[in-house]
Amino acid sequence: FKDKPFQVLKNAIDSQNFIADADTRNEIRKELVLKDKFVVGHVGRLHPQKNHDFLIDVFAEIKKEKPDAELILVGTGPLEEKVKSKVVEKGLSDCVHFLGNRKDMNRIYQAMDVFVFPSLTEGFSNAMLEAMAHGLPIIATDVGAATDMIENCGGTVVSIHDVSAMQSALNNMNKPETRKAMSEWNINKVKQCYEYNQVIEKLFHVYEEAI
Repeated sequence: FKDKPFQVLKNAIDSQNFIADADTRNEIRKELVLKDKFVVGHVGRLHPQKNHDFLIDVFAEIKKEKPDAELILVGTGPLEEKVKSKVVEKGLSDCVHFLGNRKDMNRIYQAMDVFVFPSLTEGFSNAMLEAMAHGLPIIATDVGAATDMIENCGGTVVSIHDVSAMQSALNNMNKPETRKAMSEWNINKVKQCYEYNQVIEKLFHVYEEAI
């Protein structure tokens, strides 16, 4: 690209679709029987790339220290039965919720306290962007675009396979004041960098200049 002019257009999101609402949060938590729980959430296909095996190991350690922790997993895929078997093996059947594919993700994000993204490989994650728009703190492995997305905002990046680092990050998210600060950072970053109207305006100017 050195000899050719180019511009970068970020993936865009309409953050108005992901505004946190206390009534909706209470409603979905009641529906999923999560009312007063510390809820860890993940959205992703049940596929080796998404590293659910690691996530279950981490959550098993979290559960030992925080008995009211719950994990919700959104998505389906070829490893579904294997992941469910591991959940049973770890004795976590009562606190890990498999929600399958959902069309109401703007409601599901509201049930979460923190969003985890433990992928082995990853490009730009729309699920992570949606979670950020909702104001969820993010914990992600240092792969692909994840590091850039949550740099200087409400997130923590840990090394792949480092169970203790992920566990420590999740324990830190158990503090309401930490979650509140990270929530504000993430919402602001989405508005500054990924807001739908801003990206559309920039694209408009690209075509305007070309014409």
